Amino acid sequence: MSEFHYVRTLGPDGGVDAVEGRAVGADLESLLGAGPPPFRVVLEIMAAICEILDIADEDGEVHGAMRPPSVRIDENGAVSIDGFGTRRATTYAPEGVPRGAATDMYGLGIVALRLFTGQTPSLPSAPSAHEDAVLDAVVSIDFSGMPDEMQRDVQWFLARMLAWEVDDRPSPLETWRTLIAFAGAVPGPELNKWSVDAANGRAERRPVATATPSAAPVPAGLAGPMVSAGPLKRGGLSFDAGGAKPGQATAFWSRDQMKAALDAAEREEEAHRPAPGGGAATAFWSRDQMQAMAEGRGDAPRPKRAPGGSEKSIAFTRSRSQERPTEPPARPKAEVLSIPPPKTRAPDDLPPRVPTPAKPAPLVVEGPAVRPPPPPPKYEEEADDPPPSGGSRLVPLVIGVVVILLLAVVCAGFGAAGVGVAFWPGSDTPASVAPAT
Repeated sequence: MSEFHYVRTLGPDGGVDAVEGRAVGADLESLLGAGPPPFRVVLEIMAAICEILDIADEDGEVHGAMRPPSVRIDENGAVSIDGFGTRRATTYAPEGVPRGAATDMYGLGIVALRLFTGQTPSLPSAPSAHEDAVLDAVVSIDFSGMPDEMQRDVQWFLARMLAWEVDDRPSPLETWRTLIAFAGAVPGPELNKWSVDAANGRAERRPVATATPSAAPVPAGLAGPMVSAGPLKRGGLSFDAGGAKPGQATAFWSRDQMKAALDAAEREEEAHRPAPGGGAATAFWSRDQMQAMAEGRGDAPRPKRAPGGSEKSIAFTRSRSQERPTEPPARPKAEVLSIPPPKTRAPDDLPPRVPTPAKPAPLVVEGPAVRPPPPPPKYEEEADDPPPSGGSRLVPLVIGVVVILLLAVVCAGFGAAGVGVAFWPGSDTPASVAPAT
């Protein structure tokens, strides 16, 4: 699958789109170089990321390595996450390998600490030390300027997003439902206006300071945040502002109070009850919306896709559906293939065959003399005949010599007899030989 990105656009036709290629806008790491943005902008960015992660989870997509450089914001306030579509075998999260939306929620926790503190946290790789470092980082955030009733919820969600155990982290939907309303209730510039100023180098920045933990007691009854307002509602959400009630929390938690709240939340989850929030009771959800969320109905508020979508998004969605079929493809029928015989080369085209030289045989020693063994037979039929011995080779040689000698003796005898007849001793002339009658 090719690399693509998700983008959350604002406006009446806003929503989450999946688009091929790289995202546009400035990366968050560069934007944070001049200092952290105001709290309202921080919460809006986090809420938009939660929307993207919720839609990506529906699509079965996992990023696995989300960090500030992966988040991009353009001058219109659209938030994008680059780097989807890349198969990653490892991740920065404690689980080591990507495990769905929970792994990306851990990445959001790292991005959130960078947004709140202006620094990148360094977390240990041991479970107990990791938990202590997370709590220290969360309770040290200075929330001055954020309403008191929201501070504990924000702390609680930050600590849960960075939990060591995958199952302890909140879902993107659960986190979004709190952050989207908190963003609208926090004073300060909205994201779309802040992004324009950031592009021109005039964006408002928030000073970073170390917080002083509060000694306020942990509320006895931990109630989850119930909210329904926020700047992103202009993207299509319609919430009723039903009777806000004062929150129970008056300041942020200390380290021990935060740990106690997280332990209480874990006990609640083990009992199969809805996980509590940080203790704030800021109720902006209407009764019907709260009931829909509790029952998990389809009319409960949740992130949405951009209506219609762009041409690129439609084409990409179609290609992704082809790559991820919902039903297994039908097995094709067997076809009889006509395969032509392999082409043979003519004898003239064949390269000359070079015989492999025979390995020299070892020398055979017979007494004092050393001679090489006889060469192997050339043909297979001769291999069955035993090689002639040394004695059998001398017999024909001796017979030939004897025959030659005998022929020489005979020839010599005949020659001598002829001379004696022609020249008899005591006669000066050759004797005449009378012909026989």
